[in-house]
Amino acid sequence: MRWWIATLCLAAWPAVGLAQRGCPYGLVAVDGLHCCWPQQSFSAERSACVGMPQCPAGLALYGETCVPGQVVAQPDAPLPAEPVAVPLPPPLPSEPAQDPPMQGYLPPPLQPLQGFPVHFEAKRDGTRFAVSVDEGPACQTPCDLVVTPGKHRVRVLGDASFRQNLRFPAAPSVVKIDKRKGGRLALAIVGLAVGIPVALVGVEVALIGAISSLTDSRDRSLFGDVTTRQALVVGGLIAAGAGITFAAVGAGVGFGTMGRNKARLHPAGSAQADEPPALQLMGLAAAPTQGGAMVGASFAF
Repeated sequence: MRWWIATLCLAAWPAVGLAQRGCPYGLVAVDGLHCCWPQQSFSAERSACVGMPQCPAGLALYGETCVPGQVVAQPDAPLPAEPVAVPLPPPLPSEPAQDPPMQGYLPPPLQPLQGFPVHFEAKRDGTRFAVSVDEGPACQTPCDLVVTPGKHRVRVLGDASFRQNLRFPAAPSVVKIDKRKGGRLALAIVGLAVGIPVALVGVEVALIGAISSLTDSRDRSLFGDVTTRQALVVGGLIAAGAGITFAAVGAGVGFGTMGRNKARLHPAGSAQADEPPALQLMGLAAAPTQGGAMVGASFAF
């Protein structure tokens, strides 16, 4: 049990500076400058007297000092402080709620264009082609590809090689591929190669006959009579007309019907609706006339 003396009067305090009259009652000089209780020393670090003192008569030991009165119980080690509830500080005033920042308008993502089936086929039997759209995967005719609406570049290889731009609709469609007719091209070339020389020879013979009939030639071994000269003129004109006709008809029919390398687009279900009619030669005839010749040709289209 702890008890305390009600009236305590400290006779002297250690570490008191040494006065001219000496140390107070009970204290002794330890270093010539400070007064401490007996058996104590002065600590410069603590600036106090340290050590267990020997108290003089009439003083009681209390810790590291001497107090007047009886011996008192030494203070126990301080008990750990009990936790004290500390009130939390008041919350800071909350700021008024702010609306979330508005985001910029973002357009909806672009949807991929829907493709439509396109059927590729050769217009004539016996021909085959490899077809690709915009340098994409190729297929062998007859085949189908899915193509988005709009303008695309079609590449054709095989029996004919060419490129062509086509505008595909937003619906199924059919593309028919045709190639140039080699026989018709040969007909045009032969017509020009044969008809033009024949026409030139005929014109030359007709001119010779006409000139000989107008001049008084001394050499009558070949053009002696009028009948011969007239025959030369008529024959030359007939040959010239036939040559011109043969060249014109051959070139017209050959070049006009040989076609070209092309791809034609049609809506599905009406692939033959816009096929151009083919030009066909139906007949060719020539007849001599007085002073010349007449040639006729008939076509169907």
